[in-house]
Amino acid sequence: MSSERFWKRYWPLCVLGICLILFVFFARASVQPLIVSPHAFDKVAQSYDGNAMLNAEAYYQQAGTFRGLTPAGLERMEPDLRFSSGPPGSTSVDVGINVSASGKAVEFGSWSRTGVCWYAIRSEAEGTGTSLGLLANAPAGMWYGWTKHRSPSGCAGGTADSPPATGPGAWSQKGWSPHVVHKTGRV
Repeated sequence: MSSERFWKRYWPLCVLGICLILFVFFARASVQPLIVSPHAFDKVAQSYDGNAMLNAEAYYQQAGTFRGLTPAGLERMEPDLRFSSGPPGSTSVDVGINVSASGKAVEFGSWSRTGVCWYAIRSEAEGTGTSLGLLANAPAGMWYGWTKHRSPSGCAGGTADSPPATGPGAWSQKGWSPHVVHKTGRV
């Protein structure tokens, strides 16, 4: 049988064979487990705090205080996130919010699946009256910190596990340091 007659007769089988090979290849590739870097989960939690802080700062510009900033109000400003007063008590809450009694400081905490709680604090006044439990009497400015926690409920202000004053995870005005968490594996 000549090659021309072969292709005329069997080309549908060849095309079907190629399609079957491609189907098996792509089907196998799609069931491969998705491998996500731990840094990705941390970046998501940090992003939640950052988005919440942007909305809180917009609120502060309008109201002149953080007092009155509530989870419901933040959810209206940022509908993709879920907020709670205090710690993010479950995995269904993305960001915990804590506003100082003076209304001059706000704190956000987000728990990552890596077991790290990421904090962002904005203080508009120096000295007394800005205590949030985590960063008491915070000097004015933006502050970042993190701690290791086994569950989201551990991301509470004023806990024994709040970020230390110095060392890995200590409060910083330069931003978060995710590489320290995963390279050392400790706080």
